[in-house]
Amino acid sequence: FLPAHLKLGKHFVDQQQFTAAEPHYEAIVQIKPADVAAHLNLGFLYLKTEQRAKAIEQLEKVIELDPGNALAKQALAALRN
Repeated sequence: FLPAHLKLGKHFVDQQQFTAAEPHYEAIVQIKPADVAAHLNLGFLYLKTEQRAKAIEQLEKVIELDPGNALAKQALAALRN
């Protein structure tokens, strides 16, 4: 089901229907828990839907999986200021 979730999630994000995209991005993280991009995308989606705590959790997971990820570090720094 991964390709379907990827397509649907991207479709909803492209349409700026972030709430509709959320379950698809969450499913991607469940299917591929070690996928850095999946966590990063979900973190930014949570930012768009004003779910700060969830965004921080996902961005921290990105750093755990990829300690050098500059995008996640920058987003976390902005959230913590």
